[in-house]
Amino acid sequence: MFQNLLFDIDNTIFNFVHAEQIALEHLFTELEKHTTYSLELIKKTYNIQKKTFQNYAGQTGSSHCKYLQLKTLFDKLSISLNKLSYFSNCYDEQFKENIVLYENCREFLEFCKSIKINLYCVSNNTSREQIERIKHVGLLDLFTTIYTSEEFGLEKPDSKL
Repeated sequence: MFQNLLFDIDNTIFNFVHAEQIALEHLFTELEKHTTYSLELIKKTYNIQKKTFQNYAGQTGSSHCKYLQLKTLFDKLSISLNKLSYFSNCYDEQFKENIVLYENCREFLEFCKSIKINLYCVSNNTSREQIERIKHVGLLDLFTTIYTSEEFGLEKPDSKL
């Protein structure tokens, strides 16, 4: 019998795509309300800036950091950085509120823990974001620890990670 199980987080434990789509729509709508930019321009600029930032940041956890992605959007649209934390928090809260665990995920993890299997997570996202998300859905205490590419400067599927 094995003693350890390693999981990805996004799109393995919960539906990342679902939560992100809702959180981004909320964020873009809020930005449209508080700036002079159209929803269409905000979305288009965000997508361009996100790709540019991820190419620049390379294969590291910071390339997934929504706060830094938003900063590049704010810089490009000349939105005051005084508002960055507020809008980043809007995104984070909407994301967490819309996390949907996959069917039977909680029960499976609890069962594994009950038979003394050590559970670990590995993610290409940032430590802060992933720990907060797993904590929000009440699974944090089930895991021995969570590893992120941010900690190692490498991304899955790099075998060194």
